[in-house]
Amino acid sequence: MNDEEQITADRLRIVVNNDAAEPKDRPTKSTPKLKRRFAQISLEWLSDPAWRGQIAPALRLYLVVQFATRRGARTVRLTNDMAAEAGIDRHRKSRLLAQLEARGWVKVSRDGNRNPEVCLMLAKQAPMPSPPSRS
Repeated sequence: MNDEEQITADRLRIVVNNDAAEPKDRPTKSTPKLKRRFAQISLEWLSDPAWRGQIAPALRLYLVVQFATRRGARTVRLTNDMAAEAGIDRHRKSRLLAQLEARGWVKVSRDGNRNPEVCLMLAKQAPMPSPPSRS
């Protein structure tokens, strides 16, 4: 190859869409991104007796579900051991899951005596919790 036949960046041309006109501006996402604020806590706090008194049992179970489902990316079978990590026994787990499901925070599929399959409801699907009333 001589110097005239060498491929250079200046000579290289990329054809897109069979020479159709390219849009000047890239299309933007149709849904605006929600600006929400989040806080992170250590999962060890859920099993620490000192913190158990500070964090409500329903919230502790919800946080376990949120972690196990990878923030709603998958459905998980919620075992008694997973609930025990948050200091919740199997009987209380069942009652708390019913409460979380009634609030619309999780979706639960039950199959007899097997551990329930739990799916986290995403923020746009679940209603925002109302603050506790002060009386």
